[in-house]
Amino acid sequence: MVWIRGGRMNRKFKKILKITGITLLSLLVVAGISLYALFHNEIKTINSMEKVNDYPLYTMNYSGDYGIDEFLKTGASNDQELVDFIVKKDY
Repeated sequence: MVWIRGGRMNRKFKKILKITGITLLSLLVVAGISLYALFHNEIKTINSMEKVNDYPLYTMNYSGDYGIDEFLKTGASNDQELVDFIVKKDY
């Protein structure tokens, strides 16, 4: 078929482009919301960085759960158990 201005194929093509654009935009929004939901504590922590002086010295507020309560319940009798707990907690 020939692409005629204002023709049937042109309207169909525009409709396909519109649906594709809306779908891609929706996927980007959902991906952005999902990433923020997963990493909001990390993002908040990084955004809290402030330069104190030119030494350079920075401060940062950690936002999130250290996992201390869980660690206090299980405890660690040696260094390897502590390392295992930290690795399991972070990953």
